[in-house]
Amino acid sequence: MRTLITSLFLLSSCLLAFAQTKERGLFIELNGGYGQTERYDNTHDGYAFLSPAIGYQFNSRWAAGIKTRFELAADKFKTFGAYGQYAFWQTNRIKLFGEAAATVSVCSGKDGGNDNYSEAGLSVGAAYSLGRHCNILLRYLHIGYSDAYHRNEDFCLGDGRFIVDGNLKRLQIGVQWIF
Repeated sequence: MRTLITSLFLLSSCLLAFAQTKERGLFIELNGGYGQTERYDNTHDGYAFLSPAIGYQFNSRWAAGIKTRFELAADKFKTFGAYGQYAFWQTNRIKLFGEAAATVSVCSGKDGGNDNYSEAGLSVGAAYSLGRHCNILLRYLHIGYSDAYHRNEDFCLGDGRFIVDGNLKRLQIGVQWIF
């Protein structure tokens, strides 16, 4: 019995080591993260956000989809957008990709102000395959256009419309399921 369990464990480990994500199909994903905003009195408020997405994986390199983002505190922005993704390096389990996205964010905060903004740009990410249908995702950075307020942020280069934003709010961790 002990030999059988050990053999099954080794066999499943070998199969997982060569697991590759399904090459094409519809996918859903849920990403999350944490960010901070600076208030008018120079205090910082932290918030969590969730970002569900749905899309289609055309082949092992190309995918496209639509996504939303809901902030759970702070000014409570709701973001809607579309994105395209290209995997520029991949192995059986790991994929590095670039992502082009265009989004619109609408504020539903308490102050009633018009803080809406739009962004279009590039980010980078990585996917780690847990099996044929499941990936763990990591996204970071924004390089491109943004008409949001970015003054006094820790790591944001550019004060106009073109920025390189590496703040904590750009870091997302998620799970993707391909059907």
